[in-house]
Amino acid sequence: MNPVATISNPEAAIQTQGLTKDYGASRGVFELDLEVRTGEILGFIGPNGAGKSTTMRVLLGLAQPTSGTARLLGRDMASEGLAIRTHTGYLAGDFGLYDQMTGGAILDYFSRLRGGVPAGRIAELADRFDAQLDRRVRELSTGNKQKLGLIQAFMHDPDLFILDEPIAGLDPLVQRNFHDLLGELRERGRTVMLSSHTLSEVDRVADRVAILRAGRRVASIYRCKFAGGLGSRLVSVCGGHLRGSGRRVCAGWVLDFGGSDRSRSSSGGAQKGLGRVGVQRLGCG
Repeated sequence: MNPVATISNPEAAIQTQGLTKDYGASRGVFELDLEVRTGEILGFIGPNGAGKSTTMRVLLGLAQPTSGTARLLGRDMASEGLAIRTHTGYLAGDFGLYDQMTGGAILDYFSRLRGGVPAGRIAELADRFDAQLDRRVRELSTGNKQKLGLIQAFMHDPDLFILDEPIAGLDPLVQRNFHDLLGELRERGRTVMLSSHTLSEVDRVADRVAILRAGRRVASIYRCKFAGGLGSRLVSVCGGHLRGSGRRVCAGWVLDFGGSDRSRSSSGGAQKGLGRVGVQRLGCG
């Protein structure tokens, strides 16, 4: 029997068990257990060197894991990587382009590699992101290059999006358009995993945030609704109350410290797993 099949959740678009990529000298990703449900937007945050990009590369089979397993879209990455990548939109954090080509020529090239995209899709996304397709890449700013990266990740309408620092270099208006597009994807049941350095960047769009530190997931934050009309937002909870508000959350079970995606109460001594810096960042220090 395939041991991976026994832990597979049919509702999970991404599921890992003990996923490890060890580069030595405490660099890499270690014993990562992660589950992203279909239709969910997951924010994946942590400082530089935390292992966010490494995790994404391993999930897509661009780097081989040292140990552990990963399933995406119900398929095993080790044996069905090509099929997974066919249905995935990926934006690398170090996304590179051919300097001599125009943006339009590059996107046409990527389109043909994927067997074609729906008519007008590239033009639609270019208009949405205000991308400059008639200029050579070497003439583009960092933000305009990033727009091309986003278009190539979205243009084939995949089921799963893995986006490494997707708003880097984008101006506020384009960021808003990007966030609106993510909301539309959620309504259509698409799944998104996006990385960032800060919680504030993903607070607008993410249903849940996984926090990575030194290659290990140290906490998850869940979106919930507050009593008293505070609306819905990503929150940290200390002893069952929003710090500084005196208001108790309706849904409870918001902050999960440790290696499992199964929610548990944040009261008691659970905070120590995150460490002083992380706890203060979440408002629990």
